[in-house]
Amino acid sequence: LARSLARSLAVLISQPPPQFSAYIRNYMKAYPHIPPEEYPTFEDFDMNRDGLVTFQEWQEYLYQQQLAEQQQQKAGGYDARGQHQATAAANLYDQSSGAQNFQALYDQLQGQLKQQQAQQQYRRS
Repeated sequence: LARSLARSLAVLISQPPPQFSAYIRNYMKAYPHIPPEEYPTFEDFDMNRDGLVTFQEWQEYLYQQQLAEQQQQKAGGYDARGQHQATAAANLYDQSSGAQNFQALYDQLQGQLKQQQAQQQYRRS
């Protein structure tokens, strides 16, 4: 029983929740020029490798990405592809920095989605 539980736990920890992957894929649709193999992974965000991504880890990863991008720009900048990746990461950071937790971030993103859908409906009519 202990081995079975340990194996199940190892599988849970090594595989990101489907919601995480779905969120990243949906977010990155706004950046079609970035190939999926360059999307951030669950492991990138799970900074302490405990199989969970806390809101603090989420924000810390995005903050570290911004710092790295600032250093890259100082060192000589980006090509077009790198600039698109920097923009995607900066937008993720900006969205999460105003939220206090994942629920607040989710609510904020849902509000933005509803606004976009309303604007599209208005344009069609």
